Amino acid sequence: MTMADLCKPTLPIGKVSGNFQLVKEAKATLREKRDLRRKDRELAKIRRVPVEEAKKMNIKARKEEAEKRGETIEDVAESDSKKELEKKSLFDEDAPKVSSNLQLQLTDGKIVFDEESAIIVKPRADIAGRSIEHSNPFATPITSTTYSKRVVTDKWEASEVITFYQALSMFGTDFSLIAQLFPYRTRKQVKSKFTLEERKHPEVVSVALKRKLPVDFEKYCQNINTKIETLDYYNEELKKVRHEHEQSLNAIAVERDRALREDAEASRRREIEIRTGAKPMTRAEKLKELRKNEMVVGSIDDVKKQREGEEVSK
Repeated sequence: MTMADLCKPTLPIGKVSGNFQLVKEAKATLREKRDLRRKDRELAKIRRVPVEEAKKMNIKARKEEAEKRGETIEDVAESDSKKELEKKSLFDEDAPKVSSNLQLQLTDGKIVFDEESAIIVKPRADIAGRSIEHSNPFATPITSTTYSKRVVTDKWEASEVITFYQALSMFGTDFSLIAQLFPYRTRKQVKSKFTLEERKHPEVVSVALKRKLPVDFEKYCQNINTKIETLDYYNEELKKVRHEHEQSLNAIAVERDRALREDAEASRRREIEIRTGAKPMTRAEKLKELRKNEMVVGSIDDVKKQREGEEVSK
């Protein structure tokens, strides 16, 4: 008999701990979460999408199944807002709000402060409105990976390794392009795979890098579900961007020159005002001053009519 057999509660030895059922429930919860994460990774590998997108798809599918059964699945945001509302409900909303500032009042023609306002009354907690939540202390164990940023990396299959070496022969060590072929894996995971293969099979990696296969962009675009345009298309787009950039720079230069001229004119007027003590007149003010004593004797239309009449009489 081993120590593990002695620790099992099936043997009629001693008394079962009160935490045994809690530990059992916590293990079931952790196992369920681990299975859900594995399903997300499997769906991401099948659909060739990122893991986060696969996670959303699984959540949507579980919601639809729950709705069919007549159940509901609460989102994290909804549960958080629910907790906040519960926290707010702990205090009595009907209690009068007391200001912490001193209140002044007029008594017998004199301004004095209210002695009652100097007493700060804190709202009392509503014990009847509180809700007790029983949490399982074993459901969130602290392990060596609790505060780590490491993620689970699934084992590379043979077909994935072949695709990896083919991409290595086509793109070299450009892991950004290679990672596009594996949307369910990160660039760091792809680079770690290269480091591992280089340590285990350096000859194969060297041959793959020296053998430069032609890049089939059509097949590559089909695998990554993205359309890559021709070089002429991107050159035209680059010309458009450069043209727009030059136009914006020219507009900025014009505005800067205008602002400099306005600042120089304002400085000149200010210097004239300081020296002479009189405010300089603007062009509009000068025209208005000149036209005060003007008398309008006619217009260009009257002159045209007069000339036309003279020509007709001749």
